[in-house]
Amino acid sequence: MKDVLVFKDYTGSVHFNADDEVFFGKIEGIEDLMSFEGDSIIELKTGFEEAVNDYLEICKNNGEKNKMGDLMSELRQTSTKKHQGLL
Repeated sequence: MKDVLVFKDYTGSVHFNADDEVFFGKIEGIEDLMSFEGDSIIELKTGFEEAVNDYLEICKNNGEKNKMGDLMSELRQTSTKKHQGLL
């Protein structure tokens, strides 16, 4: 079983609180705490996607680059350079 969600290159953890009967998680790999929750898997997925979009909007409004976007860009560039034999 894979206990993560993926959306726009972001990963979200997935947890379940049996006492409150709610699913919850947070966006992994970023410095900020962006959490989400839902009463069902569908609500959890929707909450995760909204959290990612909110995070990207916050970064844009604050003139900040999102850390995950920078990392993914660097990884793609490194992979391309390796493929081309430049590294």
